[in-house]
Amino acid sequence: MLEEEEDITAADIVVLPPAQIDENSDCEQVDENNLIATEQLPDDVAGHVEVQYADDQYLNDVSEKSTTLPLSRRSSRSRKPNPRYELDRKRLHADPSPEPEPEPKHHTKKPKSGDDEPRCDITATQDDTKSVTRPKPKSAAKSQPVKWTQKPPKYSSQPVQNEKHALDKIVEHLVGKTEEELFREFFDDEVVNTIVEETIRCASQENRHSFHLTGSQMLRFIGFLLFTGYHKLPREDMYWENSDDCSIRIVTNAMSRQVFRDIKRNLHLNDNSNIDREDKLYKIRRYTDMLNAKFLKFGVFSQNLSIDEQMIPYYGRHSCKMFMRGKPVRFGFKSWCLCSSDGFLFQFMPYAGRDENFDADLGLGASVVMHLLRSVENPQYHAVYFDNFFTSHKLMIKLRENGFHATGIVRELIASELEDTKSLQKERGAFDWRFDNANNILAVKWNDNSVVTLATNFETVEPLLSAKRFSRSEKKSISVPQPNLIAAYNRYMGGVDLLDSFVAQYRIAVKGKKWWWPIFVNYVDVALCNAWRMHRLVHLTFWNSDAVFASLC
Repeated sequence: MLEEEEDITAADIVVLPPAQIDENSDCEQVDENNLIATEQLPDDVAGHVEVQYADDQYLNDVSEKSTTLPLSRRSSRSRKPNPRYELDRKRLHADPSPEPEPEPKHHTKKPKSGDDEPRCDITATQDDTKSVTRPKPKSAAKSQPVKWTQKPPKYSSQPVQNEKHALDKIVEHLVGKTEEELFREFFDDEVVNTIVEETIRCASQENRHSFHLTGSQMLRFIGFLLFTGYHKLPREDMYWENSDDCSIRIVTNAMSRQVFRDIKRNLHLNDNSNIDREDKLYKIRRYTDMLNAKFLKFGVFSQNLSIDEQMIPYYGRHSCKMFMRGKPVRFGFKSWCLCSSDGFLFQFMPYAGRDENFDADLGLGASVVMHLLRSVENPQYHAVYFDNFFTSHKLMIKLRENGFHATGIVRELIASELEDTKSLQKERGAFDWRFDNANNILAVKWNDNSVVTLATNFETVEPLLSAKRFSRSEKKSISVPQPNLIAAYNRYMGGVDLLDSFVAQYRIAVKGKKWWWPIFVNYVDVALCNAWRMHRLVHLTFWNSDAVFASLC
């Protein structure tokens, strides 16, 4: 694909999904009986493909691994116009100082007095998209002019320590529960009965009226799926074979092979007779909404939170399939996640492509952050960490106005007064910082293996810490000065990566023909991981409590 332009050295590929989905069938040609985990690379991808790559001149100045590398150019390949992205395209390619044009009255939509975040008018048709104008956000009037100085940062607030108090309440409620009961806290009767109800409805719609299903049978079905995560066989049928080397009584005693096949064939998570064609993930929407509510059952109890994307392996032909270069899972569904720093999932949001609900002024990444943080009731108790896809100066201001404390890597230089990247690369551990006193935002650039830039609205540079790094020139480990906010970011950012590693260790091996099957089994795995993390938290907190210590003395 990239052979036509020989000067391209690095590229990110983004799959742009079609506008509609095929609601007639959700089954694909998959060999369900083969359970050998192999990455079946697809021959093609659904939807139009957009290639974004970096300027060659910029690549000469900054190393490939630098996190400040923007994707500033686009491929010359043409693609079908999409009205959803017309406003963004017009803003990106507009002249820096265009003359003001008269705004058509019939397209102008004044924000209501009660709206905090006025959005652009999306009521125009595709032909009228070019003339749609975006009203000025109210938040722009609140933000102060950016003036970077090297004065010591002074913040109006810091996160309040409340995690121990929140965990004590959870321990009191859950300390006596078994591992199975903890799993059922998230995958409870409401979730099971909803799956049973929709599965029976689907069988009836397909004229399979002899099919019957109970809640206990569905729990055994879920149990078998989890069982295949750590007891793996090459083929699905082998779990019911009578041979001495394959016979597994715990499976054959739970359900017959035919019962398992019937449940799997009719399994459904939403009503096919009432499909929302605008929702590409309608098939699993009710299921994901319920699990989001269950994961928030005990509130957001962790002080340090991280936001990142999770890739769910999928190699079929669905419009929401994404390709992520450099990820352990390259092909699959993308899901935005809000996790604790130790891997407990509080909220997730499967990604089906940008729509009109995202804030065009903030951008897609910042809009995802604001959406996930709606579930946090007390922002003053938490610190949020995210990577360069989400971070921007506008987002930091927006989070500060809403009471959130946040730190993130920035892709672009939000503080142009920071020292040049080339000069910092001369010495390992060198850093520079500037503080936006009007908006309470600190920007720090630090040189390690490559130069990285972070922005925060509550962290500080001092006290300087020491990080051990291996020096190739000296052929030994050396101590490198490290700003305080860099160490905090490295300590608390990896929550979603930890969750991915937990799921990958015992991932359900059973395959399905339905395109949404990978999403279904992924969140069964996630519910199990959350139960395990909760078990660890509860018992670790319980045995370290003062009451237990006093009773043992």
